[in-house]
Amino acid sequence: MMRSFLRALARYTDQWLASWAYSFQTFSIGEVLAASKMDQIEVNIRDHQHGLSSVSVLTRESNAGLVLLASGTVAAAASLSLVLTGYTAYRGLLLVLAGFQPVTDDVQLLLRVSTDGGSTYDTTGYITNGVAAAAYTTTSGFVVAGSASGGAGEQVGNAAVEHADAVVTILNQISTAFQPLVEIEGCYLNTTTGLTVISNRGVRSAAQDTDAVRVLFSSGNIDEGVYALYGIN
Repeated sequence: MMRSFLRALARYTDQWLASWAYSFQTFSIGEVLAASKMDQIEVNIRDHQHGLSSVSVLTRESNAGLVLLASGTVAAAASLSLVLTGYTAYRGLLLVLAGFQPVTDDVQLLLRVSTDGGSTYDTTGYITNGVAAAAYTTTSGFVVAGSASGGAGEQVGNAAVEHADAVVTILNQISTAFQPLVEIEGCYLNTTTGLTVISNRGVRSAAQDTDAVRVLFSSGNIDEGVYALYGIN
């Protein structure tokens, strides 16, 4: 009976690992520390000081999880535009925005969507709902960073240390049957360097796909920022 149980457990373990697209691989310590040969999920190094030369690592295969699609920096630009027409195979997209600083003080960071590959971007019909406020409408785009009330001093500041960081998730972006939804998480420093937490959800009131996005401030240029776009398998 015990042997039967162990065989069944082994089969179940194999099926579980296969379903999550993981595999065990062995790497040298140098390769592990450099993370140069793997998309690492978990590394367990024991007794490195006592001469361990390699480790076995549970790694995620290339067809699972997040896939980096584009990345870069923005400087002294009116906006950041990303065309998504080449990413229709993904279930969703994750846009990471870090260190986005405005040239103009006290402004909102916005996101607009397009249905024609970025030839034009919609500027009306956006509704954003924040954790601490009822739904409100902006005629410019989804509010990625900035207060619901739009009160003076409550938006993103432009002092040397002030900026906005956010992660924007768009799921099922290829569907033309639904109104597009976005999820926004992050934080920013306002005009008095006060910390404000972002947890917003948004919808555009029209059934459409999303095949391009544009990030911009409500007034003035983007002084600087770093971005990365990931595909969700």
